[in-house]
Amino acid sequence: MLEYEILSAGVTALFTAISTAYVTSKVNQKQLSIISKKLDEMEKRLYNHENRLSRIEGKLNGSVRI
Repeated sequence: MLEYEILSAGVTALFTAISTAYVTSKVNQKQLSIISKKLDEMEKRLYNHENRLSRIEGKLNGSVRI
């Protein structure tokens, strides 16, 4: 009977470790996806601001950029 209890405890610990690792990896994957989307949005905003600044600088220097 003691062997069964030891085996059961080992299987339970192994299952808990594997399921915890799986859930943690899924959470990390979701967080990475969110960060990646926010980074893409920030890059687009930065690009748009750079374009606006270039147009303003062009107007100040007497040339017109379209």
